[in-house]
Amino acid sequence: MFKYMKKLLIVTTVPETLATILQSQPTFLNEEYEVFLASSTGIQQVADIENVRCFTINMYRGYSPFKDLFSIFKMFYLLLRIKPHIIHSYTPKAGLVCAIAAYFARVPHRIHTFTGLLFPTATGFKHLILKFTDKLVIYLNTHIVCEGYGVWRQFYRFGFSESKFEVIGNGNIAGVDLCYFDPDIVDLSVKSNLISSYKLEGCKVFLYVGRLNVDKGIKELVNAFINLNDNSKLLIVGALDTTAPPDDDTLLKIKVNPNIIDFGFLNDIRPIMSISSCLILPSYREGFPNVVLQAGAMELPCIVTDIPGCNEIISHDVNGWLVKPKCIDALESAMNDFLSLDNAKLLSVKKEASENIKTNFERSFYQKKLLNFYNKVLEND
Repeated sequence: MFKYMKKLLIVTTVPETLATILQSQPTFLNEEYEVFLASSTGIQQVADIENVRCFTINMYRGYSPFKDLFSIFKMFYLLLRIKPHIIHSYTPKAGLVCAIAAYFARVPHRIHTFTGLLFPTATGFKHLILKFTDKLVIYLNTHIVCEGYGVWRQFYRFGFSESKFEVIGNGNIAGVDLCYFDPDIVDLSVKSNLISSYKLEGCKVFLYVGRLNVDKGIKELVNAFINLNDNSKLLIVGALDTTAPPDDDTLLKIKVNPNIIDFGFLNDIRPIMSISSCLILPSYREGFPNVVLQAGAMELPCIVTDIPGCNEIISHDVNGWLVKPKCIDALESAMNDFLSLDNAKLLSVKKEASENIKTNFERSFYQKKLLNFYNKVLEND
């Protein structure tokens, strides 16, 4: 018997978000909804993997009013064509484009997910523009999903109405694939080759994974590491963010210090995580950092800054450690404390980190919560 399925359109600014963070989510949702994807060039490859239909609408991350207007018109006509019951946008530019287009196309249920806020750390005219844009997106949508309660509290602190805000599950936007982020499936020969190639035998290895961006606290991390009096290494995995890179002095220190190894971007971070002792994320701001969830699944302890998102995953001295943001001394102290841990405490923290992810952030758990959220949205139809 034919089952009528309501239509769900998922939109991201670039297809990489769907290919990585939201991987498998469209396939799962397609069991209950007729799922469509829309994103910039490259979305077809993702749609083929997820076995859903897709549409290419290029959206530009930077400030480009004329290009944005063109994207809005294209999205508007797409919505008139497929008539979705729900549109759900992720990432800032997709959020703006979808909010305007879906409002005028009269899509009945308009959802945007905020994975973090940019305006609180911006200044001057940029602060005003970013805050206005977020207000517009909130006003035009029927539901707002905050990636975590930290994002929710930030909105509240800046005077935004809470009536539309929701958090799905325990936070995050996808959950962690525990079959993929499993420390036991990393090939032993790969680990051995990494350790020997980079002379890591007998060393405590600190790891940073993320963009090399000024707001990620790279300056504090590099300086704190250099101040350590220990035979340790710092591995850096991630591409340079040319739009907001760390200062030249920090980049030079990364380049010349023999104990800092810059891998650049890696498609698979599991081997690097498996040979590391501790993940460091000294960000100034986050939404709900996936790398901290992934590290927990890999039984890798974390030192993170005490900011929204990070402090929703890490409980201090239980499954990791929290430090004051933008403070070299606090980070250095935490790294030194880690180096002096006894084995019993280290094993306890690793176990707690893993259990926290399994209990609260496993992927299928999140996907079921997301499906329940959509069903609840449509209850009154």
